[in-house]
Amino acid sequence: MKNDKPNLESDFYKQHNPNSEYQKKQDKTRVFRCAVCDKEIASFNGYSGHQRSKHGFRGAESPLWADELLS
Repeated sequence: MKNDKPNLESDFYKQHNPNSEYQKKQDKTRVFRCAVCDKEIASFNGYSGHQRSKHGFRGAESPLWADELLS
């Protein structure tokens, strides 16, 4: 991968802006609760993995993230 300016700016924004989608998904103070089995999960990535492995979810994560923003 080439280290050109747009990639570095994007990475900097993702890592250091508290309002970036990346940071929101990494937030460990928020608890994600599974609507199917009521299990509490500490991060969105863990929640996404849980949905895929336990409940057979397939496809993009955007529907999962949208559901979490509404709850």
